[in-house]
Amino acid sequence: LFQQISNRTALAYELIARERFFEDSPFDTDEILNPEERYNHYQARLRFRQNVGYPWLFYEIWPIAAWTEEQDYEFTPAIRFRLEVVLGDPPKITKLGMK
Repeated sequence: LFQQISNRTALAYELIARERFFEDSPFDTDEILNPEERYNHYQARLRFRQNVGYPWLFYEIWPIAAWTEEQDYEFTPAIRFRLEVVLGDPPKITKLGMK
């Protein structure tokens, strides 16, 4: 679900449910409470995206709430920062790079 805040700013609301393999777990082996081959992983995230001065430069901030089977579904907060640079001759950008 996307929400346009202004010409330069947008929000994305995301709910994610996926299965991860043991090797792909974000936790160290000693942090995993119930070692198994696969785990269920659930996330709720809010993605804030803003254009920064140039039509080819964006930054994003993602607050994340996660519940993973490796941690017996305990709430795990996280935050991700991302900087995006569009290289080459970008097409006319609309809706913050999302057509």
